[in-house]
Amino acid sequence: MKDSWKDYFAFSKKEKIAVIVLLLAVGLFIVLPFLFPAKTPEITVEALTESKLPNITTAAADTLAEEHVTAVAFQPEQTEKPPTELFYFNPNTLDEAGWKKLGLKEKNIRTILNYRSKGGRFRKPEDLRKIYGLPADLADKLVPYVRLEETPSKKAEELPVAATAKADTVQKVSKASTIVIKPVRINSATAEEWKELPGIGDVLGNRIVKFRTKIGGFTSVDQVGKTYGLADSVFQKIKPYLVLE
Repeated sequence: MKDSWKDYFAFSKKEKIAVIVLLLAVGLFIVLPFLFPAKTPEITVEALTESKLPNITTAAADTLAEEHVTAVAFQPEQTEKPPTELFYFNPNTLDEAGWKKLGLKEKNIRTILNYRSKGGRFRKPEDLRKIYGLPADLADKLVPYVRLEETPSKKAEELPVAATAKADTVQKVSKASTIVIKPVRINSATAEEWKELPGIGDVLGNRIVKFRTKIGGFTSVDQVGKTYGLADSVFQKIKPYLVLE
């Protein structure tokens, strides 16, 4: 029996040797990994895999090429500017196909056709520049090609007209010919009778009748001149033939 606790920490010669050997073994196991590092195994590609690599590369390239072609195919097409074919034209009579040949876009053509349908007229070539949305450079190209119809005053020299409000007919005499214009009773004339006057067509004839109905009849000849779309120059021309009942 051991008499004191010190006896528990006392080693015999053999026990000391055993402890030293144990410590050396533990230290050896700790040092060995640093002395002999583990080798990383080389990764080798099998011959079969190597033979497949060119095919894989080619397939990937083909896929990228197809994607590129698809992307190009679905790119939005650039809007081409309409071609311009210059020729002499009358803007008051030119049809839609003619405007397209001149290079105008659909919206510009609709604007012109609507303007004309409401009684609008081009009085001089420069009026073309007033069309909303018409590019200035295109207008510059078209203005020199505008050819407007000659007015009656240019076609023939008119002589003074004898007319009275109560006369049944009024004669308009010119060097070229004699034109008989009947006076129009503004509160009873039909659209067809209005069309017999110079400068009044289907649109203005119907518009004057509708305006007369809306206001309950004309109280003066000057009221006719307030019809929408009736130019003052046209009104002054037809005023001598208007009769207030």
